[in-house]
Amino acid sequence: VTLGLARDGAPRTNFADTTRDVDEVLRQSDVVLSALPSTPATRGLLDGARLRACTKRPVLINVGRGDLVKEASVVEALDEGWISQ
Repeated sequence: VTLGLARDGAPRTNFADTTRDVDEVLRQSDVVLSALPSTPATRGLLDGARLRACTKRPVLINVGRGDLVKEASVVEALDEGWISQ
């Protein structure tokens, strides 16, 4: 199932479901693909506290701006087993 994240939570083409809840997406995901721009709303969005919500140990792919997630948060998430290597 492809779950999308949207600020308004409205349905989007090519997604089985869409939500506004970042943590819910992280809890359900096998793969997290981020292509977000760098904005005040996205900077640090995937910090260590948020990555703890990854219960399925997803693969994290960030093709968007680097400031969405800090390197230290990725290292912590890998060390703690919250995301897959």
